[in-house]
Amino acid sequence: MSEETRCPKCHGALSAGGLCPRCAADFLQSEQTEVSGESHLFSPPRPEDLARMFPHLDIIELFGRGGMGAVYKARQKELDRMVALKILPPGIGQDSGFAERFAREAKALAKLNHQGIVTIYDFGRADGLYFFLMEYVDGVNLKQLLERGRISPREALAIVPQICDALQFAHDQGIVHRDIKPENILLDRHGRVKVADFGLAKLVGTESFAAPLSDGTDPMKPELPASLTDAGKILGTPAYMAPEQVKHPEAVDHRADIYALGMVFYQMLTGQLPAKPIEPPSKKVQIDVRLDEVVLRALEKNPEIRYQQASVLKTRVETIVATPSKPIAAQTHPPPSITNMNRNTNKSIRPWAVSAVVAVCLLALGFAMFHKSVKPTRRRPVDYHSLGDARQSKGDLEGAIAEYTKGIELNPHDVACYHSRGDAKLDKKDLEGAIADFTKAIELKPHDSDHYHRRGDAKLDKKDLEGAIADYTKAIEIKPDDAGSYHRRGDAKQDKYDWDDAIADYTKAIEIKPDDAGSYHRRGDAKQGKNDWEGAIADYTKAIELTPDDAGSYHQRGDAKQGKNDLEGAIADYTKAIELKPDDARSYLNRSLAKKAKGDLDGAAADHSKAIELNPDLAIY
Repeated sequence: MSEETRCPKCHGALSAGGLCPRCAADFLQSEQTEVSGESHLFSPPRPEDLARMFPHLDIIELFGRGGMGAVYKARQKELDRMVALKILPPGIGQDSGFAERFAREAKALAKLNHQGIVTIYDFGRADGLYFFLMEYVDGVNLKQLLERGRISPREALAIVPQICDALQFAHDQGIVHRDIKPENILLDRHGRVKVADFGLAKLVGTESFAAPLSDGTDPMKPELPASLTDAGKILGTPAYMAPEQVKHPEAVDHRADIYALGMVFYQMLTGQLPAKPIEPPSKKVQIDVRLDEVVLRALEKNPEIRYQQASVLKTRVETIVATPSKPIAAQTHPPPSITNMNRNTNKSIRPWAVSAVVAVCLLALGFAMFHKSVKPTRRRPVDYHSLGDARQSKGDLEGAIAEYTKGIELNPHDVACYHSRGDAKLDKKDLEGAIADFTKAIELKPHDSDHYHRRGDAKLDKKDLEGAIADYTKAIEIKPDDAGSYHRRGDAKQDKYDWDDAIADYTKAIEIKPDDAGSYHRRGDAKQGKNDWEGAIADYTKAIELTPDDAGSYHQRGDAKQGKNDLEGAIADYTKAIELKPDDARSYLNRSLAKKAKGDLDGAAADHSKAIELNPDLAIY
């Protein structure tokens, strides 16, 4: 008689492998992804076992486990600092290509140096276990707060912009989280947000069980994926996943994180995840109705209609906070106490805001009296900003400007509409109009570095180099880790032929963002301006390593090689630039000059003719 099959979670009898129906349902509700079907559940190593593998750490305790491994609280002996040690599930390393992918992904994650992202100090493999050594956040996660009672709207409005900052920074580096959920939103003892586990859903290959996979696999019988980055893997936590994450997982981009943030935002405001169809949050709790627009747009099924950038969502939230149409009422039951939330400590975390009891009573009394006389009707206002974004994404700049203008007419303090209208005007080369809109945005919100940066862009296009430099400098003062503003200030200085200062700015941009090929390229341009041929060649070479299909860097390296009379090297680089960009008239022209200097007159004539064919204006050369 064959051995009876049992559920790996409750050990009840099964007619087939996988989870029993009850445990499968509990699994989906739990929003965890830690079951591996017919393989054994991940059993975290004991702290005393890890002590042998990590002699430089004091392993204090296991304080978390899930689909992405187990997390231990530890002390780094030499530095005498608390750290978090994350051990990944042992089964994931069986793929022969995993070690290389792990190193590549981990290096990218380790570059996420931002105050709102849990820092990775080290990574590697010990006794067959892959690990991350990370910043230890002394506090609680958002799920713990939600389990103890609904978060007040004021607290939610303080948390969401911080999450947006972290997401925007990561998205700017090309990294998508893929698993934004309350468990991965940490709050330290001062109420500061830290987002954890960036990119680990992709690295570990944790699968959702909300829908069958494309090959027909039964989602109730999950198995660890054979390949961690195969197309078709559905990565994330079911309740928070964007529709495209299930339907087209291979095409997921940063907008899936914005959808997941919308789910978290909805949950913070209402205390529950949205049902289908999604009801506006204000139908469930008494909040500023304008928050409906923000949440519902983040939760748009079509990613093209959703917020395209986390920074725009942040701006909308901050605009509502700065210009409230009516007070955001407190909840009908007390907000969660943050005192002693962490089961492992008796210390307390101070809340961000305390609701005014008198104001609540007056609001409740006034609402009751009003309700007796008039039955209120709620009309969702038109979100002109969203309409403008939709038009701008389709290239309809005039239409976008018209929608943003309507939004400003409706609310003259709408910072987001001024900024976005400025973007649209800049795209259509209405530089004066763009500068005026960014200036208005600065008046309304003077501590936002993006407004100064974009006004600097408009001034740079207008050739107001001093004005551009001043705006980029202000953006840097507000946000010292803004690599983009250092880069653009370098551009403005280079246009002034201030080579040394331009090189200094590009160097700073590279320090902040070491994989920024554009900053290496432009520093190469500045070095070439100083006739530092070797330095320029080194920078263009680095840019090519980072972006191998960059025809412009090959062209410029060819110029630098021609400058140091390496004619063969220059011809080879121009040839590569032409392969990548066959209609590049200037590469043909410069290759003709190199061939002429080398004595290949026929080759030079052929290249010169091709250059003129592609661009008749080059006939003067």
